Amino acid sequence: MPASPATDGCTFDGTAATVTLRGEGDAVLLDPAPFTGDRAAKVELATVRIGNFAGRLEREHPEHLEPIRMNKPGQKYDITYEAGIRLIVRIAEGGQNGSFKGTLPDASWCASRFCDLVWEPGPKQITLERTDQRPVLLTASFPFGEAPPPSDAARSPGPSRLEEVTLRRAEGELIEPGIQKLQQTGVLGEPPEESYATT
Repeated sequence: MPASPATDGCTFDGTAATVTLRGEGDAVLLDPAPFTGDRAAKVELATVRIGNFAGRLEREHPEHLEPIRMNKPGQKYDITYEAGIRLIVRIAEGGQNGSFKGTLPDASWCASRFCDLVWEPGPKQITLERTDQRPVLLTASFPFGEAPPPSDAARSPGPSRLEEVTLRRAEGELIEPGIQKLQQTGVLGEPPEESYATT
C-alpha cells in the first residue's frame, strides 16, 4: 500500500499481507482497470449471474469486466484485500453489481454489448491472476470525497466514513492524525497485526 498525498487523514507507507477496510458511504472498493485486457491473465468471480449464465465466472484476459461498482451513500462496506501471486478480494458487505462484455455460454448477446453482472446474496470473492508481478492499483483513498458543508448536511445521506482499518503482517510507517490505535496483536515469528479506528 503506497503512501498517498498528505491529508488530515491516515497515511500508511509500507507493505501488508492483507488490508481490511470497514466503513460507510461512497467508496471505490475496486478499480476495474486491473481486471480487463492484458494485465489480467485470469479473473475468477464466485457465484454471479450474467443473463442466463449463473455460477462461477472464470475468464482469461476479459474484454471488459467491472466486478463491482462503487459503494453507494449510506451503504456499509467491509472489504479485505489479500496480496500474493494471486490477488484475492473478499467483500463481506458493500459494493454494487458490476458489468461484463465478452463471450459467455447462455448469454451470447454479451459479446456485442455490456451486460449486468449480478452477485448472488452473501459474501463476494474476486481472484485476479496478473500477467506479471508489477503492482496494480486496486482502489483509491478512503474515505471517498469530502464531507458536505453544514448547510447541506440535512439533505445529505451522510459523509463517506472510514471506521476501521486492519493491517495483517504489516511493515512500514503510519502517519495517524485523528486515528486511535485499538490493538496490536501478532503471530509468532511474524510482524504484528495493527487495527485502527477513526476518532
